[in-house]
Amino acid sequence: MVDFHEVRLPDDIERNARGGPAFKTSVSLLASGKEKRLRKWTQPLGGWNIGYGIQKWAELEDVIAFHYSKMGRGFGFRFKDWSDYTMLRQEIGIGNDVLVDFQIFKRYSDGTFFFDRTLEKIVSSTIQVWVNNVEFFDPADFSIDINTAIITLVVAAPDTELVEAACEFDVPVRFREDELSINAQSFANGSIPKINLDIIRV
Repeated sequence: MVDFHEVRLPDDIERNARGGPAFKTSVSLLASGKEKRLRKWTQPLGGWNIGYGIQKWAELEDVIAFHYSKMGRGFGFRFKDWSDYTMLRQEIGIGNDVLVDFQIFKRYSDGTFFFDRTLEKIVSSTIQVWVNNVEFFDPADFSIDINTAIITLVVAAPDTELVEAACEFDVPVRFREDELSINAQSFANGSIPKINLDIIRV
């Protein structure tokens, strides 16, 4: 993607950011008093305020440089959500003797209902793959596009055999504003700057 940079902010700034993924649901109150809900997004968006992670002048300078390099909202980049950045070993597909490409997703479940979140930005060198409980290795057995989170097997998985994966992942984001509004004196006096990031679809 030409308007996306495969880099991310310093870890300490990301670690203290506040926010997270969000859904969009329209709720209408019917004449009976019951609610009608329309779930408008199949995948979450949302965002973070990274101002809480900026504690030092050097960190502020890093964010200013980052904002310049992204030309405000002009380019997306990676963000590490420290509250949710790992996917433990789980099933991502079932072989059929033909299929070689598998999209990585993370499943969230309450034990009865579940939601599958499509992942897009895999952290390099963290991916692990198993087929029929046998670990596969890159590049002998598979390849991974870390920017789309698609695994491609060298040989199609046999029929009915489970394909599983584990990894760390980032979230694609951009600055919410083209303008970076920071008051140096207020920051020196302990004021937290408001610098928002929004999740984007890539």
